[in-house]
Amino acid sequence: MNRTTVIYGPPGSGKTRNAKRLATHYGCTKIIDGWEEGDPMVRDALHLTIPRPIPLSMSCRVIPIDQALREMGDPVAHKVSE
Repeated sequence: MNRTTVIYGPPGSGKTRNAKRLATHYGCTKIIDGWEEGDPMVRDALHLTIPRPIPLSMSCRVIPIDQALREMGDPVAHKVSE
């Protein structure tokens, strides 16, 4: 099963601080911090980025950080605008 996940949100929103927990929650085996569109996607990895990526050709989940934190049961400090 492909567990590739992209988490996006503004600087300081908790992406890197919660990376290990997010990777575990989404079943990812690697963390790619600072991923940018155009960079290769790594299968079964958690990719952390600032801007919302355009739809990706690789089958993956694209989730805003506030939603990801809610799914882990954390209070959300930032709302990511669409």
